Amino acid sequence: MLRRHFDNFLTKLIDWWFRVTTIERFLIGTGVGLLIAIFGGVPLILEFLRFVLGALPEGVVRFETALETIDVLIFGVALLLIAAGLAFATVSFVGEARARSKLRNMVIEARGLRDDDGNPLADKVAKHQKGTVVPVLLDLRNRLDGLVIAPERALQEITSMHRSVCRARRMETELILGRFMAG
Repeated sequence: MLRRHFDNFLTKLIDWWFRVTTIERFLIGTGVGLLIAIFGGVPLILEFLRFVLGALPEGVVRFETALETIDVLIFGVALLLIAAGLAFATVSFVGEARARSKLRNMVIEARGLRDDDGNPLADKVAKHQKGTVVPVLLDLRNRLDGLVIAPERALQEITSMHRSVCRARRMETELILGRFMAG
């Protein structure tokens, strides 16, 4: 079970890493890269020179003091880029959540003449479609196996279904019609 969770995490991480680049990811990545450069790049090089040469030449020491002033500016720019990236990501997430909440999937499950113990179609659609699932059952046989008892009632159900579908199509609704069979 733990391996399955790890595999799922690894798959999601790979999907996340290789997804289409957005402005949020670019801004945050650039900001983090700048922070790594100012805290890891120049200080490590200077420590390496101190280790190899024993001491730093005077020109390098003057260059190091000039870099400290520039590092403050780069640090500010890096934090600004990261903050802007996080702000864009938040706005994008909220916008997607609002759009997803408006999406509706009207699932019309038509029951045939034979009764079966299959899973409802709405359960399968909910796993693969974004948005709210509205299940509608169209059972023409009135829950009796192999027999349509009242054909006029079945026609009324179909016409009322048509009206509700026409009303729902005005909104952001996806229409799914079918019957999910077991097996």
